Amino acid sequence: MFSLALAQKGSWREPAVGLGALLAVALFVFFIRWEKRASFPLLDLNIFRITAFTLGNLARWFSFITMSVSNLLMPFFLQLALGLDPLRAGLLVAPTPFAMALLAPVTGWLSERFSPERLCAVGLAVNGAALVLLALLQTEATAFEVASSLALLGIGMGIFQTPNNNLLMSSVPRHRLGIGSSVLSIVRSLGYSVGATLAAMIVGHFLLIATGEMSLQGLSETAAISRETPALAAFLRGYRWAYLTAAAIALAGAAVSLWAVNSER
Repeated sequence: MFSLALAQKGSWREPAVGLGALLAVALFVFFIRWEKRASFPLLDLNIFRITAFTLGNLARWFSFITMSVSNLLMPFFLQLALGLDPLRAGLLVAPTPFAMALLAPVTGWLSERFSPERLCAVGLAVNGAALVLLALLQTEATAFEVASSLALLGIGMGIFQTPNNNLLMSSVPRHRLGIGSSVLSIVRSLGYSVGATLAAMIVGHFLLIATGEMSLQGLSETAAISRETPALAAFLRGYRWAYLTAAAIALAGAAVSLWAVNSER
């Protein structure tokens, strides 16, 4: 996260970025070796021998990265590109959690009757399609176009989350449920952290080229009024690339879910 934060500020070539990444890898390897030798490990790594648990968490991580990208950038798009006030922008993003809440009981019922991995794959595929639609939004987009695309994103996450939770918690032995639940929380936090940093890094790259500034906070509200503002054009390019990247990650998560089905067979 430290290396990503430095890269987010336009310092890709700084030695600290590469050193931080190498240190992260080295510490990760050290942690695994240490935990394998410990009599009472902080994290029982044997739990990752369960294929469904490991692949399910990988797909889960991808899903939260994509959601974090959208959660960070969509309010900027609505207020800067469409010129909406915070209240209207907040109302337009409401379809995503609303759709997730409506689908949660239904997908819980479905996950007991159908393969949870397949439902996860479908959910992430829908998620990827919604992110592509969001990436294609223009400054002339209507409220219906925005709300329907965000609702589709919520539908995808609604199809994915409950079966994913069911899959992960049912794949571990009862005496490891506490460890399994903790891993789920860690994966969710890592997904949100990486997704937000990734989105800011992509948008910041285009802002730096166009204006010399990288911070999203540096965009003024006047950018939504003047459609010729370089900062707004740079933001829109970064916004589209960030959403397309998130869509690719979502589709990769769908592939991982299908891989889990084949692995179980």
